[in-house]
Amino acid sequence: MVNSNRQLTPEALTHTMTHGDFYASNGVFLTICEKSSSRYSIQIDHERTMRAISKKNIPGKATDPNSTDGYLIEFIGESAKVIHSKQSLSYSVSLPHGTKYLRVKVILTHKGKQYFAWGQSVFLDDNTH
Repeated sequence: MVNSNRQLTPEALTHTMTHGDFYASNGVFLTICEKSSSRYSIQIDHERTMRAISKKNIPGKATDPNSTDGYLIEFIGESAKVIHSKQSLSYSVSLPHGTKYLRVKVILTHKGKQYFAWGQSVFLDDNTH
């Protein structure tokens, strides 16, 4: 998904892609996926996500049918280490010291299936933190 301020021109989409202002998804929609020099913020669009996954063309990944339904937002650093995690529709974290990058993964577990969204990595320069 590309954040192009509703402009779907080739120029707007190219600008957004080259600046990393997009996320990948197999059904989870985000209303906010923002990175600044000090924070990374996520907000899930629950209604749009539910409409999307109810369609048969988004199968989801099978998981334990006894799993608890809900969203999990994970902020992940080097070596795939989860630095922050929270069960919520939104989460905003300060960019951490001592890691080279931070990325986000959103997991929705719903009726024995999982759906995901993945945000772009923020590469951190220790000199700025």
